[in-house]
Amino acid sequence: MKRIMFFLLAAVILLAGCGAGSTGSPAAGSSQGKASGQEAGKDIVDNLKTIGDIKQLDDDMVREEAYFEDFYACVIDVDGTLYRLAAELPEDVSKQIWSIDFEDEDRDEKVNELMKSLEITRKDNFSELIIPQEELDKLVGKTGQDLLDDGWYSGGYNLENMEFWMYKDPFMYTVVFEGTAEPTEDGDDNEMIKDLKVKSVTYSSLGNGCEWGLIEE
Repeated sequence: MKRIMFFLLAAVILLAGCGAGSTGSPAAGSSQGKASGQEAGKDIVDNLKTIGDIKQLDDDMVREEAYFEDFYACVIDVDGTLYRLAAELPEDVSKQIWSIDFEDEDRDEKVNELMKSLEITRKDNFSELIIPQEELDKLVGKTGQDLLDDGWYSGGYNLENMEFWMYKDPFMYTVVFEGTAEPTEDGDDNEMIKDLKVKSVTYSSLGNGCEWGLIEE
């Protein structure tokens, strides 16, 4: 079992779409303005070379941050686009990190010092992985079992309105089912929904961004 230290710095809900400017100028909501903004964001990400560079970012840009036994990862928000950055933790650095007492008031500073020069080895544009609403709409009428077979899983629910918070890849989506359901004795959300039909699906937020695709199932 891997030892895991996870820091959830802030929950993020990525608002879909951008408001168009009332002036109709190219820089306000046009494809040209969006493209230039995305390019500027990519430049910021390209210039991040080490974990130390990430630590220099504004706090409100870092949405998730975690380090595990053999890697570090974070998800950052650059002008509305989510990127996941990761770096490998060499064995000697990992041993030093995990040897620091968790009660040590300076633990965070010591960990940052050990990791700051480590090179970022992976950069993923997570926003490109968000399922478009038109694709989510195609799930209407499918069963919960269809979603489960496609790799979705439940992380909680509100039975008053039949909302289930379901995860797919690094994101969470709100899935509303038709009909009613009752909690199972063993608390198995998936068992509750397998025979229900999907009424609607909408994107909700980042889910498990730091570990998705980096930890073997």
